[in-house]
Amino acid sequence: NKDTVSLVMFRNKKNENSLNPVFKFFALNNFIGTFHSGFQSDIQMKFKEITEESVKYFQKFKSPISMDFLAKKISDMNQTFTQYAYMRPLAVRTVILGIDQESGPQIFKCEPSGFCSSHEICAIGEKESFLDPWILNNATQKLKKSYNFFHSTKAALWILQKILRYKLIQEEIEVIIFSKE
Repeated sequence: NKDTVSLVMFRNKKNENSLNPVFKFFALNNFIGTFHSGFQSDIQMKFKEITEESVKYFQKFKSPISMDFLAKKISDMNQTFTQYAYMRPLAVRTVILGIDQESGPQIFKCEPSGFCSSHEICAIGEKESFLDPWILNNATQKLKKSYNFFHSTKAALWILQKILRYKLIQEEIEVIIFSKE
């Protein structure tokens, strides 16, 4: 929806230790952020690639990179690494999220294999399989009623609680919000 004014992302900090994959969020500019899941060194390398692509685009076209173009570039780079033996594919799953000036709020998920998909709601991590069709359908119906900041946040918290299947504690979650408000 082009008139949507907010986008909410939550990260569960409960099970952070050195054996689990790392989850990192980086702001690319005022409108676009990237969220990564994987190994720390691979995440840093992936963010460096994303930043370089964004800067190249800005230098060439004198405007910020669009989210769909950035997602396509990331997917193309990931897919190239799967074809050639000179470098191993980076073990990083990337979510690009933000508010595009032309298209409104968008979320793209890019896999290490080169697959990229657009979402209204998505999850990455060990419990992403719990984001079943019932939760997606129910949450999408809730969000279609109102996309304001309050309803987006409430729906995102409801989804996170349904996926994790335990009561949320304030100290265990991190909230990232993109909003035009």
